Amino acid sequence: MPPACPLCGADGTLDPPRLTPRCDCRTAFADPACGWCRACGAPTGPHVPDCDDCPHCRREDPFPFAGAVSLGLHEGRLRDAVLYAKADGGRPTARALGEDLLDRWAERLTGFDLVAAVPHHWTDRLRTAHDPAAELCATLARGLHLPGRPRLVRKVRRTEKQTDLTPTDRRANLRGAFVVPRPAAAAGRRVLLCDDVLTTGATARRVTAALRAAGAREVAVAVFARGVGGR
Repeated sequence: MPPACPLCGADGTLDPPRLTPRCDCRTAFADPACGWCRACGAPTGPHVPDCDDCPHCRREDPFPFAGAVSLGLHEGRLRDAVLYAKADGGRPTARALGEDLLDRWAERLTGFDLVAAVPHHWTDRLRTAHDPAAELCATLARGLHLPGRPRLVRKVRRTEKQTDLTPTDRRANLRGAFVVPRPAAAAGRRVLLCDDVLTTGATARRVTAALRAAGAREVAVAVFARGVGGR
């Protein structure tokens, strides 16, 4: 098959898969010229400077990670793209979104020692071989010339789906679910942690706490999209 955009099929590049500028996939995401919050990764709008009085951070407890980047809000065309990336056969879309993240936030994705991923429980990995967080980890590690460690953190117990829970229940649901089996691999390192969507931040909080407990010097988060609001 000729190379094409993994989302809409427009002419594109084959390796790595990219969202081609000749279709509406990239332009449908949040405007990169608007303000972006360095702390939570959400777009703040064209009239709010970067991380200055972010309306999303005002509604959240301070995040324990050093900062976050995303391609935009988890809505519209970007939400469709993330759903494609999470589905079976979504590896090309996940790679394309990761390449777009590299292009957009190159100056923010520097100074790290390794790239990790939010893990799934091993029983979840039995049901599907595709892990968009691990795919984003591999894409960013390759583009940044850093070690990729998708299994640096381990999920040691099954939990309920976060999407079915309130923000309070999400935090309780993940308590004690993540560990770093080999703390020496994280000790003293600056870690870039990858996931598909950051909403309440409950999962990223728990994984960050596990990495910091293992001695990580700093943790920042990279996601395809930033979810706000919801239950």
